[in-house]
Amino acid sequence: MLIFGVVSTIGILVCAPTYAQLNDIKFSHLNIEDGLSNKQVNTIIKNRSGFMGFGTMSGLNRFDGYDFKVFGHVAGRLYQFIR
Repeated sequence: MLIFGVVSTIGILVCAPTYAQLNDIKFSHLNIEDGLSNKQVNTIIKNRSGFMGFGTMSGLNRFDGYDFKVFGHVAGRLYQFIR
């Protein structure tokens, strides 16, 4: 019974990395030339509509897959943003 457990464990460990390599992940870099308002991104979120949000010191940058829309803070107002 012990041999069966060892063989099963080895089989799982050998197959697990093979399964993990099946995902094809695509990644592209976004920077200031693409419309990002600041080169330092502090927060990244994705909303229900599929938009990506990038929080920078210059404001919130919403990315729709093609273009950025930047929302900045209005001085003196706590919860108001400008486009």
